[in-house]
Amino acid sequence: MLKVRKKNRACLGMLVNQRGFTLLSMLLTIAIVFITVPFLEYLTKSLSYTTNYTDLSFSQFFHFLRDDLIRSTNYTIGNEVISLNALDGTTVTYEKYQDIIRRQVDGTGHEVVIRNIKSLSFEEISYGIKTIITTLDGIVYEKKYTFFK
Repeated sequence: MLKVRKKNRACLGMLVNQRGFTLLSMLLTIAIVFITVPFLEYLTKSLSYTTNYTDLSFSQFFHFLRDDLIRSTNYTIGNEVISLNALDGTTVTYEKYQDIIRRQVDGTGHEVVIRNIKSLSFEEISYGIKTIITTLDGIVYEKKYTFFK
């Protein structure tokens, strides 16, 4: 058997590499950060991003109108207004009011559905209703609703 000499210490491991984070390396890191930070402003300004907020708003409006059309028994189209007679006896109205489209139930309330509208028109077509909306920016949104008999 080998003769091993026992040591009286509990911790025997000694670190060979005891180099740490020195003041010089910290100053070099800070200098690099301060040199690159001004360029981040120019980089973020040069990035362009697009938003789908407007398209999503119109998609949601067309969805709400479709749901009300499904729940209605009869409809009346006027100048920039459509009135839907619902199954429960209420009348749901979508109309252009100033530069918004609002929804009212039985002539009460004022639920803003879409903002920044230039024009709104409803047309009766042979198989349903066609909705055309023009925004203040000149973008035209159009949706056709088909009624099955």
